[in-house]
Amino acid sequence: MRGIIPRLLITVLSLAALFSLAGFQVTGRTAATRLLGRMGGALIEVDRWLPAHRDELDLRAQERPGSILQPDDIPVVTTIPAKDVLDAPDLLEDRLVTAMGGSLYDHGTDALQGDSGPVKLGEDEPVRLTTNLLSRHAHRLWTAALALTGVFLTGLCLDFVRAGRTPLPAMLLGSVLASIGAGAGVLMAIAAGTILDSGVDQEVMRIARDGALLGLRDSVAVLVACGGLMLIARTAGWERGGYLPRAEWRHNRSQDYPQTDYRY
Repeated sequence: MRGIIPRLLITVLSLAALFSLAGFQVTGRTAATRLLGRMGGALIEVDRWLPAHRDELDLRAQERPGSILQPDDIPVVTTIPAKDVLDAPDLLEDRLVTAMGGSLYDHGTDALQGDSGPVKLGEDEPVRLTTNLLSRHAHRLWTAALALTGVFLTGLCLDFVRAGRTPLPAMLLGSVLASIGAGAGVLMAIAAGTILDSGVDQEVMRIARDGALLGLRDSVAVLVACGGLMLIARTAGWERGGYLPRAEWRHNRSQDYPQTDYRY
């Protein structure tokens, strides 16, 4: 535990854990549904589509107020309760966008349908990539990755503590690297969004920016926590390693509590 390899391993595991945490959070149902809904809204240009179809939706909802409506002329298979159309017309756009996001999250690219059936997208299509990266299946993968890296990182940190060392400097380095990487991702997404012409591609870049911002927030939080704990340890006068080495601890303990031979 005193070599460079264990410290490097903690740094790498800290970096991987923060990356997995960001993936886990951004692919959760709440965040992913919101992000995919924004992409679906950009696909249909919801600001233009809804005013042109609002009267039709109102009429269908009035005819069958207890039914589930499936809006036409949109590339995402979407259902919305008729009561949502009647009860809260001002929130209809938000609910429609949320419904599209939920459909993409649950069904992936299978939710993309055209007049002739399923939409076939190329492997490099931004819509396909974004849908796959934010799907429910991707969330399960990120959950497994987060659990695995968390277990290994916790076990290694406990070994450091038992050996009389502190893992905080290595974790601090990992969080610094993660912050730099997330910050670079934010800048790249912003720059790419400014040179793209398609509204859908621009929305995809905004989604990438938001995901990178989430990772940046987590990395900075861990960075501040590790830096604060190290500052507290130094202010309190603790040893550089956080604990006394085991041999020195045994020596001090033998001086405080000398062994007495009670044999006669």
